[in-house]
Amino acid sequence: MFTDQFPPVPKDPAEFKRWEHTRLRRRMLYGAWEKDLDARVRLQIGNVRREAYSSPDMSSNILRSVVSQLSVLYDTPPFVTGPPLLVASVDAAGLWSLMCRVQRDTLGLREMLLRVDIANDGGLTFRPVFPDLVIAESYPDRPGEPIAIREARQRNGRWTWDVLDIRDGGSYRVLAMDGSDLSGEYLPGVTSYPYIDQAGRPYLPYSMFHAAESATLWDAYEARELVEGSLNCAVLWSFFAHCTRAASWPQRYAVGVEVPAAGYYDEDSDGVGRTEVVTDPATVLMLRAAEDGIGGQPMVGQWQPGADPAVLQEAIAAYERRVATYAGISGSSILRKSGDPRSGYALSVSREAQREAQRRYEPMFRRGDLATLRICAALLGLSSEGIAIEYAGVPLSIEEQKERREARAAERAEIIQALDAGLIDRTEAANRYRRVTENE
Repeated sequence: MFTDQFPPVPKDPAEFKRWEHTRLRRRMLYGAWEKDLDARVRLQIGNVRREAYSSPDMSSNILRSVVSQLSVLYDTPPFVTGPPLLVASVDAAGLWSLMCRVQRDTLGLREMLLRVDIANDGGLTFRPVFPDLVIAESYPDRPGEPIAIREARQRNGRWTWDVLDIRDGGSYRVLAMDGSDLSGEYLPGVTSYPYIDQAGRPYLPYSMFHAAESATLWDAYEARELVEGSLNCAVLWSFFAHCTRAASWPQRYAVGVEVPAAGYYDEDSDGVGRTEVVTDPATVLMLRAAEDGIGGQPMVGQWQPGADPAVLQEAIAAYERRVATYAGISGSSILRKSGDPRSGYALSVSREAQREAQRRYEPMFRRGDLATLRICAALLGLSSEGIAIEYAGVPLSIEEQKERREARAAERAEIIQALDAGLIDRTEAANRYRRVTENE
């Protein structure tokens, strides 16, 4: 996923900035963002204070948590209509299991691509392609649909470019970073563009998924507030962990006293000895007046704790909820798994919010899935006519089923009360009762 051998840098400054920001998102989605968090901690508190911390706390990652919980479209494999060979081949290749991860990455990165090909055994293969490895072009009248793709791809330990273009009949080349043509080495025997459908039209073997319709190929900076806020929340939780360890108890002080020399004596390899006195809340620390003290009455006291973990936790949790709303979900849909908003449990998105997200994202992913299925059909030599896809809904949880049953029982009771009070006649009561029963 991330190696020391970094991919090439785009020459276009705008593409370079897009790659750089998208790669930050990708590191956060794949757990490789410790250096990013450490840099953010140093930026906000400085190097001197940072050295007093242990390693940064990576346990809070709102970006990954929220987009993972909103990616429910493929929890149940969708129903595909089309040629039986196509449906069987797609299922055998594990497309829908892979799409669970592709949807998460699409929501987190804003775009994702899927490279479709035929394996040596004749089956379909699907390879996710990250947008920070792609430069693409599109027609002006179809800005969200690529017509030429340049993908940075590692082969045998070195970076190459896969360059595909469907204009003028189509072309496919593999180039080295210096621009030299490696097609003869990596595309042996390929003399013409290999991706032609049954109608004789060239196509790209990439399907593209968008998190939202933006009428552009790339929408890399949308919801950047969620990314920045996630980093800031991790900084705050790192501060919380530091305060809990180092500043959540009263700080003690002593004036004019010293610890007796008695205790555990240890001598290191250089012959330098030291005396250690074990202190613990369950022990009594014995002190005596300092022989070379400043004089006067010895004093022992304590200051109040430097931080209150409960107050800090509540404040950070409120900030987390505000940051999570940039994912497009309302604050009321963001829950705490323990039921206590002041708890340290991870944020949880309600099932109703997941259903709303599924309804919102379904049109965008339907477009990408149909493109994927049409590419599969072309690779298998099949017609793409009649291909359709339907998605399953998010099932009700046990709690939701119980609430729904209780709500229906209350509605029936209201109908009976209205009938007994003479507010409605029997025909209207029967109609209302039937509607309640049909909605179960």
